[in-house]
Order: sequence, then structure tokens, then C-alpha cells
Amino acid sequence: MIGCCSRDGIIFQRRETIFQLAKGIYYSPAITPTLWVGEAVLGEWHLSCLPKLDLHPQMQPYHCCFRSVGCVLESPEIGHGDLLVYGVIGHRPSAGYMRPEWRGYSLQLVAHYGCWYSRKLGWETGQKAYSRLCEALRAEGGTPPPPPFF
Repeated sequence: MIGCCSRDGIIFQRRETIFQLAKGIYYSPAITPTLWVGEAVLGEWHLSCLPKLDLHPQMQPYHCCFRSVGCVLESPEIGHGDLLVYGVIGHRPSAGYMRPEWRGYSLQLVAHYGCWYSRKLGWETGQKAYSRLCEALRAEGGTPPPPPFF
């Protein structure tokens, strides 16, 4: 759990709206994947600390955002039990909880774990979460976001 903005370092207030990028396991029909224990959260930002990102929220069934550039799995559709990296907008929860509250019925970004960390699809060792987030959104066909500013 990070608990503070990955850009400005300011600790989130309870119920503040944030964007969270995390790793998890998808169990259909749950909307949000189950978080991994440990280092599940890759980054969290105040919405005002992210430049205008061209997000493409998905409702179920989910599809890997890297499908247009060659998803590493046989099918780009997210299946029951798949390991994922996903982004969600919600309210910062109470202490002790990791997943944002009031997340809604869609995910802002969904990628197979293998695609997110695939060198074939552009992953570089030591790459920052924000940089990879921009690449994932670009692969999804959105307007390229501005270059990282942190």
C-alpha cells in the first residue's frame, strides 16, 4: 500500500478521489481484481497530479489494453484467474484497506500481467509505473499522453 501520491508525495486524505494502478487476480464476476499481498499497488496519484489521460474505461468482459500491439496470451480477453495489472479511480479508503472505495462498475485500464511486463511489448527493467501507464494507454489506441514529468 502506498498511501501517498506518486508525484507530489502528499498523503491522501480518507475519501479523496485517486487513481490507483495495482496488480491482482481476476475472479469473474467480481468487477475489481483481488489484490496481491505485499507490493500490489504500483502507484497512486491525485487526479489533479496526472496530466489529462485518455482513459478507456471497460466494463466486463475485460480485454487486455495491449491487444492491438500483440497481446502475449492466446486471447486478449481477460479470463477467470488471470493475473492482471489494472487501473481504477475511486476514493481513498480507511487505514488498513488497499483498494479504493466507490470504484464504480468499470476499470480504467486492464492488462495481462505478462503483457504489462513483456519486453516484447516494450517493458524495460526499472521502468516507472507512470511511464508504463502511458505506453499502455497508447497501445489501447488513445491519444498519447504527455511525457512523464516525474
